[in-house]
Amino acid sequence: ASVEKITRTFGKLFDTKIGWPVATTDAAESRFKVSADQFERKLVFSSATVTETLYLGTSPGFKKIHVRMDGSNTIYGIMFSAYQAGTKAREWADQNFLHLPRGQIEGIELGDLVLRRADGKFTVEGISDAEMVVEGKIANLLADVSTLGFLEVLGKEDAPSFHLESPEFDFFIRSKSGERIQYRYGRLDEKDQYVLKASNSEYFFKVSKYNLERLRDVQRAKLVQEGPVNPVENSAADPRSTD
Repeated sequence: ASVEKITRTFGKLFDTKIGWPVATTDAAESRFKVSADQFERKLVFSSATVTETLYLGTSPGFKKIHVRMDGSNTIYGIMFSAYQAGTKAREWADQNFLHLPRGQIEGIELGDLVLRRADGKFTVEGISDAEMVVEGKIANLLADVSTLGFLEVLGKEDAPSFHLESPEFDFFIRSKSGERIQYRYGRLDEKDQYVLKASNSEYFFKVSKYNLERLRDVQRAKLVQEGPVNPVENSAADPRSTD
């Protein structure tokens, strides 16, 4: 879960200023949709010793909502919105969970294509003196592998429908600490949906086809080009040249 989003969202709620009550009768609970069996949102906040329940109901205006604490018939109007308290797990997921600081990446392996950091820059293993890397393409690849995203968390249990025993694609990242992290993609039964499992995490993630294709399309020919011709050597090799 995104601690930043939880703190930002509920920090606003906890710090809201409460004015005069809108209503204080049992009948009003249903009218304003803040009763125990009729509400827009039911928020339960728990600690080791205390549990409090807050009901969010109808909206009297832009970014305003009626609320009632469980155990009280007093209804207030506060600055908040029901949509801010999303009820889907993916709305609270930390989208940076799979991100890696680029400075911590020392190597990338995509099949036979291997990139290593040397003197602060990435190069392709096996590159010849007559070749040079396309720095823009290398930067794009580094951005893709360091900022992997996902659609939702599928839990911690593997499933036959993930098809990870024979993955569609996989690649590796070697970190500065020496850890070699494997990323496996399995095709889900849903159209254009895949599951991603990283070896350094216990979670399984649903990802889009786009997430996979950008990496699968990486080829050596796109990352390497012929290097510039040395003008001195070229002149010496040209029989038409003169002193």
